Amino acid sequence: MLWMGKDNILSAPAALAPGRWHLLAATFNGDEFRIYSDGAEVASGKLDLGSVTAVLEMAPPSLPSADWRHFGGSIASLTLVHRALSSDELKQICQKSEDFSIILFEEGSKPWPVQTRGQAGYRAPQDRATMPRSNAPFSRPLAKPLQTREVLEANGEGQWTLAAGWTMIPAPKLNADGQAISQPSFNTRDWMSATVPGTVLTTMIDGGIYPDPDYGLNNLAIPETLNKQDYWYRVEFHAPKSARQKCPREWGHLL
Repeated sequence: MLWMGKDNILSAPAALAPGRWHLLAATFNGDEFRIYSDGAEVASGKLDLGSVTAVLEMAPPSLPSADWRHFGGSIASLTLVHRALSSDELKQICQKSEDFSIILFEEGSKPWPVQTRGQAGYRAPQDRATMPRSNAPFSRPLAKPLQTREVLEANGEGQWTLAAGWTMIPAPKLNADGQAISQPSFNTRDWMSATVPGTVLTTMIDGGIYPDPDYGLNNLAIPETLNKQDYWYRVEFHAPKSARQKCPREWGHLL
């Protein structure tokens, strides 16, 4: 059903099998309106066009008539194009549709609408249609040159700062536990040079893996999966001579 106002409706019966995805489309070529179901035309005709700005709704929450029945399915996408697609084009879209089974759908109504709006993107991936778009490519990742610094820097009597030497690796890439990692001379050849203080993402940006997320839309180039795993940090150092009386070993480690 295509509703353009009171007594200004184009409708037709169509068999929609349950448990399957269907493509519904309404087109207007400047003369006639047409309704398609899975690429097949089911209705056509003329409707009155008003002079006010139109509002596009799909499965509206407020039904225009008591005779209408509420839509109880799921809507995967709603697309508006600037021209009337042909029946062949709609059939091709229907045949090459996306895999909607990977979409995480949410309930249509929420008990806390204000909080739900604030939590969008945390409980579920943000809808692609709501993301900003740009014709400009992402910036090229650039690795920062490594600064040569002493691992331990004295900043007071009996006080030192671990200023360099940190390395990092995603935990799933490492087949070792904390006890093994904390041994001296543990092999960290495949580890990344870590930026400390800083986040995991800071290390990856400084290492030239991802572009700067504070520039343009570069943040969209960084996968959300990065925050779904653990990471190991490691630094190895030799204790200062003045501290060896308190620390019997000549080396130290932190995880």
